[in-house]
Formats: sequence, structure tokens, C-alpha cells
Amino acid sequence: MQTLHLTIHTIPIQQCTVEKTPFSIGSDKYNDLVIPDNSVDKGHAKIAFKEGQYYLLDEGSTKPRKNSDAEGGLRLRSYSLTA
Repeated sequence: MQTLHLTIHTIPIQQCTVEKTPFSIGSDKYNDLVIPDNSVDKGHAKIAFKEGQYYLLDEGSTKPRKNSDAEGGLRLRSYSLTA
């Protein structure tokens, strides 16, 4: 289990424990971490664990993002997470 610290511009917002992967993040109530904010999509991101490393997978909001790759209509990007 790992602890996720959510910050916005270095301001601590929320903290939770990632007990399983994939771990979903978004504004919809069915996510593992719910962020009730208009700038957060219903299914915004997921945390996955692969080959001993945690990754943040951008599920691609409907808003265009810089430096994102389009796959199947979604903008996906993977970020390696560090402790």
C-alpha cells in the first residue's frame, strides 16, 4: 500500500491510501478517489502498478492537453510515480 498526497500548486488538498490497482481518480462517485471539482473529469486518471513501479495514467479529459497522444479518441499519457 502506498499513500497518495494530492496537491495543487504545492498546497496539500487530500491524502489517501492506494490499496489496489488500478486505482481510479475523478469527479464521479464511483472512483476510488473522488475529487468534486469542475476541472476534474468523471474518469480523470488511474494509478497502475507494473513491473515494480507505480504509474499515473491520464485517462484523457475531453479538454485538449499539451503533449498528449491520442488513442481511440482518448488522450492518454503515462507518468512514472516516485516515493
